[in-house]
Amino acid sequence: MSLEEIPDTVFVALGSRGFHPVHPKQCAKCGNENPAGFELLEKKELKKVEHQDGYNKIVDYKIQCLACANIFYVRLQHFFQKQGEVEERLTTQVNILDADQNDLGWLGSY
Repeated sequence: MSLEEIPDTVFVALGSRGFHPVHPKQCAKCGNENPAGFELLEKKELKKVEHQDGYNKIVDYKIQCLACANIFYVRLQHFFQKQGEVEERLTTQVNILDADQNDLGWLGSY
């Protein structure tokens, strides 16, 4: 369990103008982006939802900013496709949640 499991950069589509990089390891309260300025408090694997062609897996990372003591969550929702015995990750959506686990919005994908 480490912050290395969370990507450093995700990308948000800008319509026909391409993609914009966003950093999910950033405190929304104080703007801290220093990798050493965060502590991973907990990792929760929430649920795995099976469907006909594969499955989705949701993982929440509870993080505390050491600069301002703000607690927030980074949620990774992984989408996998199965073809026979082979699994392939198609994409991962990244959302930010507040300390009460209210979804503050989609940051991007990788």
